[in-house]
Amino acid sequence: MGLLILFAVGGVLGWLSSIVLAVNEYRKAALYVLSGVAGAIVVGAFAASTSLADSITPATILFGALGAAAFLALVHIVSSKRSR
Repeated sequence: MGLLILFAVGGVLGWLSSIVLAVNEYRKAALYVLSGVAGAIVVGAFAASTSLADSITPATILFGALGAAAFLALVHIVSSKRSR
């Protein structure tokens, strides 16, 4: 169940970041959603005291959201440097 929650948190944060940054390209929006999910899963897995499939805590959700935000910032910085 925890894994699904982290998928949702990362996906929503990626989707919202593509809206805030006014991304009009489908591929770039999908990149933001996927990087949000990846960041939430990776950092949430490190923050979890047990398996993500078993349980989830508010701290795991918080760290998952922070990881998603960090991955999204990194993707945005790299993609903006590539487009120059």
